[in-house]
Amino acid sequence: MKSMDMLEWMNDLDAKYLTEAAPPESRIRHRRTRRTAPALIAAAAAVLCLTVGAGAYVRRNTDLLDQWFGAGGEASVTEAALPEPVVYENEHVRLTVETELDDGVKHIVLLSCERLDGTPFDDFWHNGTHTAFVNEAGELRGTSGGGAFAFGYPDSEDPMHLPKYLAAYEYTADLEAGADHLEFQQFGFAAEQGQENLLEGIRIPLHAGKNTALADFETVDGVHLQLSCFELLYEGAEPDDPFVPAVLIFKDGSRKTLEPKCTDSHPIRDENGNETADCRISYTEFDYVDVSTVTAVEFGGVLYHRIG
Repeated sequence: MKSMDMLEWMNDLDAKYLTEAAPPESRIRHRRTRRTAPALIAAAAAVLCLTVGAGAYVRRNTDLLDQWFGAGGEASVTEAALPEPVVYENEHVRLTVETELDDGVKHIVLLSCERLDGTPFDDFWHNGTHTAFVNEAGELRGTSGGGAFAFGYPDSEDPMHLPKYLAAYEYTADLEAGADHLEFQQFGFAAEQGQENLLEGIRIPLHAGKNTALADFETVDGVHLQLSCFELLYEGAEPDDPFVPAVLIFKDGSRKTLEPKCTDSHPIRDENGNETADCRISYTEFDYVDVSTVTAVEFGGVLYHRIG
């Protein structure tokens, strides 16, 4: 199977299965996302959790962090004191939560997985599994559904070269509304076809709370932009170019062009709950940014100065 956009994949599903996976208020729009994929993998049986705190040293997955944050990702994550790796095992797979990121708007969990014999786990595409943010009772919360995207594709058109990693995300406000675990569920069609959920039973407790800075920027006309170490947030009319150029300007006058690989948009609603013409767009997966040193952002040819 060749790489495909998550939206195209989900469009091929029977609508009733999408309804099973996400509550009615869930309306995230995945637009023109690069290197996206349907969620992760699966499993059954008892789950073993290994943590650094429990005395088991888990070395960081440097390849994953370099894929997400650029060269030197491990050093950036360590210096930022982000959560340490945690490993979960069942009778099929070994899944590693490399770290969690929360800038007060979006909560992201970076995941890798392998079979117990150490070989890569390559079932990202095939078993109808999706990430689900749930409460203690296993009930879906917020905009769960298929909220995840794969990344780390090898440079090859060979359909057997599948994505290596998964970033599962949820909006922080929805987590605060009751979601405290991440688990892996199947769309109804996969269960009906007898496909095995190889990640069944793995439930990942979430580190609640903001753990990285989110800086605010504004134009002379009062239009806002926000930037964290992993996310650029824009609110307004959707640009014609889904990957609008963004240039960071630092205290020393140097400049750096952001190169995000993934984007998703979320409609902005009015006071009556109706969708407006504007949306919130999140650009993610670019080289690590120390936002404390950024004084301005040039986005789509418009200059945003730092405020606050």
